[in-house]
Amino acid sequence: QDTTLDAKYKRRTSDARPYGDLYQMLAYCTALGLPTVHLVYADGDQSRNYVLHRAGTRIHAWIVGQPNPTQPTSDILNQVGDLTQHLLDNAEHT
Repeated sequence: QDTTLDAKYKRRTSDARPYGDLYQMLAYCTALGLPTVHLVYADGDQSRNYVLHRAGTRIHAWIVGQPNPTQPTSDILNQVGDLTQHLLDNAEHT
């Protein structure tokens, strides 16, 4: 199954819903016929899943750059590598 991922160079906070980003991902799902997509933020409070029941869409919002987006590049790259491995390991289940 194809995996679609969009990366945002901004902070996602738990008290603010990223409606524009979610709408964009829903458009990707609709255009590509995908039930699941992944949204990656450069910073934020916590990863989160959004389920749009009527559309049959699941959006996974991930955070890299935790606990500090100014940490060494190698640490952030390790987080990206871990996320990539997680997506590859779970590609059959999404």
